[in-house]
Amino acid sequence: MARPRFEKLDPRRQEEILAAAAAEFAARGFESASLNRIVARAGTSKGALYYYFEDKADLLATVADRAVRRVLAETEFPAIESLTKEGYWERVREVSRRSVRSLEADTWYIRLMRAFWRLREEEAARRATAGVMDWSRDLTRAFLQRGQELGTVRTDLPLELMLVMFLAADEAGDRWMMDRWPHLSETEKSDLLDARVDFARDMLDARHMGWEP
Repeated sequence: MARPRFEKLDPRRQEEILAAAAAEFAARGFESASLNRIVARAGTSKGALYYYFEDKADLLATVADRAVRRVLAETEFPAIESLTKEGYWERVREVSRRSVRSLEADTWYIRLMRAFWRLREEEAARRATAGVMDWSRDLTRAFLQRGQELGTVRTDLPLELMLVMFLAADEAGDRWMMDRWPHLSETEKSDLLDARVDFARDMLDARHMGWEP
């Protein structure tokens, strides 16, 4: 992640550097991304970039981390402890619906998120974004654990197995939709995301424990 001195940089300059890097990574991937183009776009120097980041991988790790956190903030992802039994799945659907509006924006962090899974196809980018994936996994685990505490999420499967299944389905859904995003209508996007929440609920809901004859 970025060196501590980056956090002391003027917020406007931070934003310019993050935006320039995100635009380059989203457009060209990791290996083909050029630090020269990034510094030119950001109006800085390569020396200054290395002053704030260890290398290109560190820059991507920082950009990806900030992008994910921005998106979660914009979609108002609820605090885990605030989830209730009655509103558990409805809160998930609300976040999903807000993400449609968020993903239509042309901010640097949304552009990066739309390209995130394509970026992850490169080994170097997978290593650089491993921290983001770990953080996402921990958040999802806490979400499922809270659901079990509330009696909303099933308990007949190991938590880690449900976590792997949920994340795999979520990634597959994201990849499929991001590949088709420009060609989907607003209604199609909203309907697909609603259906994905319903799919996750069918998979995880405590009412679905046991074989139904």
